[in-house]
Amino acid sequence: MLYESAGGCCQACGIQLETGWHADHIVPWAVSRTTNAFEMQALCPNCNLKKGSRMTSDLVSINRERLRPGQRDAIDVILQCVRNGKHNIAIVLPPGYGKSDVIRVSSVLLMLQKQISRALILEPAEALRKQIINQKMMQEAADRYNLPPVLGSKIQTYEVTTAPGSPFPPTRHANAAFVSMTIQMANANVRRLIEWVLWEKKQQGVPPIIFVDEAHTGSDQNEWGSTTRHLKEAGAIIVLLTGTPYRADSRRIEGFDFEVTETMPVTLSRNRRESHGKDVVDIYEGHRSVLRLVPDFEYS
Repeated sequence: MLYESAGGCCQACGIQLETGWHADHIVPWAVSRTTNAFEMQALCPNCNLKKGSRMTSDLVSINRERLRPGQRDAIDVILQCVRNGKHNIAIVLPPGYGKSDVIRVSSVLLMLQKQISRALILEPAEALRKQIINQKMMQEAADRYNLPPVLGSKIQTYEVTTAPGSPFPPTRHANAAFVSMTIQMANANVRRLIEWVLWEKKQQGVPPIIFVDEAHTGSDQNEWGSTTRHLKEAGAIIVLLTGTPYRADSRRIEGFDFEVTETMPVTLSRNRRESHGKDVVDIYEGHRSVLRLVPDFEYS
């Protein structure tokens, strides 16, 4: 059926298809996990191998060969989830694998496709906040992947170092495509950020995307989980980027799916002295569970 609908020619380059032509998933199988002939195309082997598991865009042609395989697939999953209207997206990539470029590339593509207004990145530490928003590193990424400018003549950034005011970002940074702040500052300014999300949706017609970078180290008590829930309820798209799906604090992140991978019996004891001077040992028995995030994409 694909061969007949394509007129026997490759739907990418137009050459005559020969024995061994490829039935290609337009939306990569790594993303859709479905095989549907009505969402496929006939390609020659050369075009399909060049395409790999990448998704094409009519709006921009970037240098995707410079991305690592896991980065490419993570970007494709983020783009597909946003197109499908999903507002909670979880990505697991190994530490040091280049999560920052996943943020940069996916955000630019979503802005060009008018899916988001701009990107806010929440970092667990000031050093990471400075790194993700570094203008030189941003330009190097733009050159490396052939990223076009968005919201102005070049890709601009804005680092939030004090409590955000109004307007946010400030007028002089109105064209900042990328804004960064620490997770702690976001927790302390939830109401202001909710107002910003609502304003972005009203002015731009599309929501901002908010990345929680290094989500596994974000907080011992995971307070930012309620922060992202409030921002999601206001309309923002939330993306968790983490190096491991396992939660060290054994606490669920609001809005995301988890599974229990291991349950262990636990016995705890506590010594106390009663009012009449008698020493007593209280024994408590229960179970400790290991929680694992169910990600939209995971690369080992």
